[in-house]
Amino acid sequence: ATITSENAEQTWTFNNDTGLITLGTTLTGDYNNNGRLDAEDLDLQAEQIVADPGDPAFDLNGDNVVNFGDRQVWVNDLAVTWMGDANLNCVFDSSDQVQKFVQGKYEKDVDAGWADGDSNGDMRFNSSDMVADFVSGGYEKVAKVGCALPQPANAAVNAVPEPSSATLLFLGWLALVQTATRWRR
Repeated sequence: ATITSENAEQTWTFNNDTGLITLGTTLTGDYNNNGRLDAEDLDLQAEQIVADPGDPAFDLNGDNVVNFGDRQVWVNDLAVTWMGDANLNCVFDSSDQVQKFVQGKYEKDVDAGWADGDSNGDMRFNSSDMVADFVSGGYEKVAKVGCALPQPANAAVNAVPEPSSATLLFLGWLALVQTATRWRR
């Protein structure tokens, strides 16, 4: 539940769920008024993208239409992350792809949110979302400077480098050599 000042001279919002008080104007793109940019904001935006017409409050690029262009403004300019960053950790990588496909909504006629793979805002996870993700050019790139999304406190601890193909090739060769050596004995 969110409580907003009824006095026009006061601008504050209290979010009972988070305990956050926002003074002054609210954060642009924070449609659920919880004081941060998150997947729920993108899901609310998607509802307006598919609505006819969408609520003008969701028109971030000022073209008087709520559409994918507004989605791009939210992702690129407000959150400063990559299209396809399903877990909103500032990078678009294989963990995002796993998160999307594990939901089991790909190419199914069921509602999907941002965290489920709906990148383009049509409330479905399908090939057009994959195109939008990869056309943006952010796959396996580092986080953009100025990413406005909160990072997990233990991000450095949880970061596990993925093995390179050379490492995997070497380990495969080593296993083959060990197997061959056992057969000779």
